[in-house]
Amino acid sequence: MKLNLRWITISAVVVLLAIFIVVFFRNHSRSGNVKVTQAPSTKAEVKKPIRPAVGAAAILPPDPATLQKVPSHPMAVSFGKSPDRAAIEPSALLEILQFYRQEFGAFPTGEDNANIMNALTGNNPSGLPIFPADHPRMTKDGSLLDAWGKPFFFHIISSQYIEVRSLGPDGIIFTEDDILVPKRPDSTQTR
Repeated sequence: MKLNLRWITISAVVVLLAIFIVVFFRNHSRSGNVKVTQAPSTKAEVKKPIRPAVGAAAILPPDPATLQKVPSHPMAVSFGKSPDRAAIEPSALLEILQFYRQEFGAFPTGEDNANIMNALTGNNPSGLPIFPADHPRMTKDGSLLDAWGKPFFFHIISSQYIEVRSLGPDGIIFTEDDILVPKRPDSTQTR
């Protein structure tokens, strides 16, 4: 009995102390008495506003000064290096897009390939370069090409669902050789 009473007393004191600390800091942070300081930086940091990606004219390569200094997604770095893996490139691209969705809560939005790739190369809320902007398959307008030299097609169904399509060897959309991921339940690849 004495042992239980001792543990109950200690537990009550710890809980009351925790409540006091939370209330104390909450009240002082509202009144401005507690100052939060940031460690001094060795260089001046200048954050530039993110440029909106609206329409084809607004697509600009990301400004290197605004990008975080983190490596791109590993699948993006190796993307397109092996020509015999052309058939799985849409799946790899979908995985990269799913990483973006995990980071930002939704897939990137845009009217076309260049808008989507603009977000993946760093024009996103965190300036996070997921896909390298200088990738050899990127065109001057910012589109990503498949193994046959045609732009990938992104079909945004919702903020949580996107389809990636490669036009395949014939370079014509909605034909039997298109590579579509994820595969549709009815197993047809064309629309």
